[in-house]
Amino acid sequence: MKYKLSSILSEYKETNDKSLYEPVAVGKYGIRKRSEIYKKKLSDDYAKNKVIRENCLIVGMGSNQIDVGVLLRDEIYSVSPAYHTYRINTELINSDYIELLFNAKNANYFNKYSIATARQGKKIDLKALLGEEVDVPSFDIQKKTVELIAHIKYLINTEEASLLLLDELIKSRFNEMFANCINYEKLGNLSILITKGASPKWQGINYIKSGVLFVTSENVRNGFMDLSNPKYLEEKVNIKQPRSVLQRGDILINIVGASIGRAAIYNLDLLANINQAVCLVRISKLINPIYLINYLNSNDAMIQYKNMIKSMARDNLSLQNIADIQIPLPEKEKQDEFDAFVDRIDKLKFNTQQRIEKYQELLNKIMDEYFN
Repeated sequence: MKYKLSSILSEYKETNDKSLYEPVAVGKYGIRKRSEIYKKKLSDDYAKNKVIRENCLIVGMGSNQIDVGVLLRDEIYSVSPAYHTYRINTELINSDYIELLFNAKNANYFNKYSIATARQGKKIDLKALLGEEVDVPSFDIQKKTVELIAHIKYLINTEEASLLLLDELIKSRFNEMFANCINYEKLGNLSILITKGASPKWQGINYIKSGVLFVTSENVRNGFMDLSNPKYLEEKVNIKQPRSVLQRGDILINIVGASIGRAAIYNLDLLANINQAVCLVRISKLINPIYLINYLNSNDAMIQYKNMIKSMARDNLSLQNIADIQIPLPEKEKQDEFDAFVDRIDKLKFNTQQRIEKYQELLNKIMDEYFN
């Protein structure tokens, strides 16, 4: 059945006059207490906040995104006056269901009726929003829809938790096998090349839609390459910067900014180069790359990085710093044994990731079917 949103939502304004109620915020993970999000001490003066109660819908209008949450519990909190707050008519719609409705990718009415402003980022055209008609199925269908989507999300969360446990298993195995290693060697003595790239801007090299993959610190994560947003350069970058042309198996380490120390193996056959924030380490056969990458992303390695950092405009490490990193060097056979263990775990992680993707695909399909 179709209802206008004015029948379902009513603007709710109650001020927190005596600062009685703890502030919350709305984000990716729903409604959370601000004290749990921010480490710094918050002011005790919440008098200007709005009060929210059970079955209140809260909308946060950022400059780039809109966050929606529903307070389902019989509790009372407060939110910044910048939030839009509404009471839900629970005689017509389930509060869980309306939260799904407004968070659905293809039914974001708040985006549809948001207006950009000079000072406040965005505001809602409330009159236009409340005049929108939406499909509201029976309570029985609402309940089944909420339960189905909650179950799929539970499966996704369970698999994601499994991925974290598998990562912890690798770290635990690494510590178990190598914590007592007493033989150390400088990374420079285990490498045949340590270098970095350069900025294309100063060399007249242009970004293009396809060409030489340009790897920056954003792409180098803790133990893996993230190429979800690839950049490409003209092929002349490899002519001007031949030393930093990547080969499969190269170790990449971030040496500038907040991501200092993140390291990954370049395991692609794509023609690629790097910028000045990424260090290339081409290792010799004296050390196993899987063993090395796990050490470079460890707490022990991070301590070395911190002791070496030279603070200028941004924190940075030099190529000499990278060459001077002390690497524990156990017997090669033991390194290879760890490599084989990681390979087995990676296969489990791959299967787990495949299940997550299938569950996510199913979730997207259901959300489109019910809320498009």
